[in-house]
Amino acid sequence: MLKKVGVLLCVLLPVLGLFVGCNAESSNGAKADYSVNESISVENVGLELESVADSSRKLIRTVDVTVQTKEYDTFLETVKEETLLAGGYVEALSENASTAREYRYATGTLRIPAMDADGLLDTVASLGTVTRQEERVQDVTLRYVDTEAHLKALRTEEESLLRLLETAVSVEDIISIRDRLTQIRYEIEAYESTLRTYDNQIAYCTVTLTVSEVERETPAEQSMWHEIGGN
Repeated sequence: MLKKVGVLLCVLLPVLGLFVGCNAESSNGAKADYSVNESISVENVGLELESVADSSRKLIRTVDVTVQTKEYDTFLETVKEETLLAGGYVEALSENASTAREYRYATGTLRIPAMDADGLLDTVASLGTVTRQEERVQDVTLRYVDTEAHLKALRTEEESLLRLLETAVSVEDIISIRDRLTQIRYEIEAYESTLRTYDNQIAYCTVTLTVSEVERETPAEQSMWHEIGGN
């Protein structure tokens, strides 16, 4: 309960300060300060993360896969089709031919809906021999919530300044408020852009694919346990 009261005061006190500053100017002619403390709510973000459920965490998944295949053209066409069918897209694709051999190879970046990434990886494995696969998962929950808190604080300040602008009389006050509004809106756009980037990275798994055309696929390396069990 005390935590919630503290957060509420962090939001309301700077806004009340705007009105106090405005009244002070009308009484003694001093220039009012229309800026609001930009650290609103941010210090409390970490405390709230403890209650975030695992299903609500913001995870960015990236996978690097290297594959060999004897059916190069079929491999690429199938992967492209499966990517589109899954609701993803090919972000980049580059094809080349080896100078020493006439075999072809390609590198590409695929963006796959996170829930369908494993299905595509299974398809890739079924079309050739995976010689290397590396996966990374980045938890950006803290940064995401922190960005949302900054954005909420800026929007609260914007609303307060718009109300002040409606009652402002002097040209100096109007110019000062509008200058601050311009700055706030620029910051809001920056934070919104950051959130959109996070949302895209979270929603879509990034698969970096390297495929080589070979005459004979290299057998996948067996695990030590499998080798012992086979003897």
